[in-house]
Amino acid sequence: MVEAGFKNITIVTADKNRSRKDPGSEDLWYFFFNLSAKLPSEWVGIFNEVYFRRRQISTAPPAGINGQDIFIVCPCNADLQFHIDNLRLDVTTTNQKYEGRLQKQDYDGEKKERTKGEERRALMESLNQLHF
Repeated sequence: MVEAGFKNITIVTADKNRSRKDPGSEDLWYFFFNLSAKLPSEWVGIFNEVYFRRRQISTAPPAGINGQDIFIVCPCNADLQFHIDNLRLDVTTTNQKYEGRLQKQDYDGEKKERTKGEERRALMESLNQLHF
């Protein structure tokens, strides 16, 4: 159900040791960035949806999640600050959507519990009216 204590994921720093040239390309580089916490699998799925939508309407470079890191693939001379700022917005949007799903799951769980309680009360009222 709801993940206790979810804290927003943030991009913490560039991983200078993992960032590297794409061996299959003349000009592309993989730039890795460390994230602030372990990623719930549902969060990763939401990020992929958010980023895919943005790529459809912009010139965003390819990006993805690799373990607990996020990466983009672009030329070394690209405007990295522009790309990282947009990536931060995608992470923020993902956090908002993920929190929304957690709240909905919480609400649905509470609603289910209320319904069970109401059903149980109705059952008890019916049984209590019986005369033996």
